[in-house]
Amino acid sequence: HYSPRAPLTVYEGDAVHVIGALRAAAAAAELDGRRVGLLLMDGDRVSAAKGEVRVLGPLGNPEAVAANLYAALRELDAAGVDVILAHGVSDTRGLGAALRDRLRRAAAGRVVQCSA
Repeated sequence: HYSPRAPLTVYEGDAVHVIGALRAAAAAAELDGRRVGLLLMDGDRVSAAKGEVRVLGPLGNPEAVAANLYAALRELDAAGVDVILAHGVSDTRGLGAALRDRLRRAAAGRVVQCSA
């Protein structure tokens, strides 16, 4: 598996709560002067003023997400971001489960569960 140089945190749970948590974390990191890298799914409305955004694909299409994951991580590393915040995959079956595992390994245990 690939572990990015920048610390990666994965946000899992209901998409609405994940988006809120990603926005808050990105804003806090930028206030601390850090460049943020965001790994998002299609339709996620999160931005980083001084950072980088990579969209992996539709959350419901694990094949597309898997095809883009490692290239996006490498691109964020090459861009020199200080921290990577990722919309996680909550699937526990098939390719979704494999993606969840890959993201969690790359995050070295930094996983945030997002709920109401």
